[in-house]
Amino acid sequence: MAVGEIAVGYVFARAARGEEQRAEPAGAEVEYTLEAWTDRLHDLVSRKLGDAPALRKLAEEAEAGQDAPSDRTRQRVREALDEAAQQDPDFGQALDHAVRRLEAQDHFEAFATQHYHASSLAEAGDAVGSGAAFEQLVTDMVRVLGADHPDTLNTRGVQAHWRGQSGDVPGALAALEQLLSDMVQVLGPDHLITLNHRGLLAHWRGEAGDRVGAVTGFEQVLPGIVRALGPDDLDTLRTRNSLARCRGLAGDATGAVDAYTELLTAVVRVLGPDHPETFTCRENVALWRSRAGDAAGAATAAEEVLADRLRVLGPDHPDTLTSRNNLAHFRGQAGDPAAAVTAYEQLLADRRRVLGPKHPETLITEHNLAHWRARANQDRSRW
Repeated sequence: MAVGEIAVGYVFARAARGEEQRAEPAGAEVEYTLEAWTDRLHDLVSRKLGDAPALRKLAEEAEAGQDAPSDRTRQRVREALDEAAQQDPDFGQALDHAVRRLEAQDHFEAFATQHYHASSLAEAGDAVGSGAAFEQLVTDMVRVLGADHPDTLNTRGVQAHWRGQSGDVPGALAALEQLLSDMVQVLGPDHLITLNHRGLLAHWRGEAGDRVGAVTGFEQVLPGIVRALGPDDLDTLRTRNSLARCRGLAGDATGAVDAYTELLTAVVRVLGPDHPETFTCRENVALWRSRAGDAAGAATAAEEVLADRLRVLGPDHPDTLTSRNNLAHFRGQAGDPAAAVTAYEQLLADRRRVLGPKHPETLITEHNLAHWRARANQDRSRW
């Protein structure tokens, strides 16, 4: 379809929207949305054709509520645009650029809607529906943008991630490994999309049981993330968190403690001492100290976190209750099951009051209490 023919449709749509619904208020920074580009095309055509009868007729038909211009009006406006483009090559280039940007923006907004739909299906647990929706989205993006477009490649990564989330971890890994090869070839090894994808691949290697491979993957990608984003970017901190966790899961609990302790310094500097992510990082330090054999040190660290969460969040916040659960567990691990029983009894009463008796966290607390009661009884029977 010729540029002039496409332009007529967009100009008609802009005329039907009316001046009071202009997407770019005077003096505002340009907003690269579909409506904003439609405004720019309408202005370009209006400045060039001025008070041309064909353009006036197009506006009248739009204001009258027609769904589309009449064939005669469409032809007259198209002929006027074609003639103007032939007489003024600069206008012709500007018209072609505006139309192409509109077509691209139109596709991108449609892709965003498809992406949201596919992700929503995945989050709702509809693996089959989500898989089909992502497959259609990738097919459409390849057709419109090409297989090597960064957005197409990135969407393939999201598709593979949700494939893993739905339970097909081997399929996700196979797709991600093939995609990494394509990304390196098209974008290069240091492109941010490639780096993010390598982190995603490391994550799913860990989920597949290859903990050592996950550690290696995160170790390899972290320097590139730091170079691209800097040491204090949130994505950098998240990558360091993933690396620390994978080290622990790979059997290096002491390495996890060291990594989380170093990460905590950066998190406090970037986010502050009372940020939720700071509390989470402190609790991860305590967790891996316990798994490294220092349950008493873990209990002390958990007590400090609980005191700060009580101060910042209050006694009934879910995160405060979680900190109490962790502290009770560490006290038991440190050799004091009676103290763990007392703490879990108090926590169970509060979780029933705050969350309700059937809440999953309440039921978990009941299970934990039963476990430590049995442990305490075993200790008493030895005496």
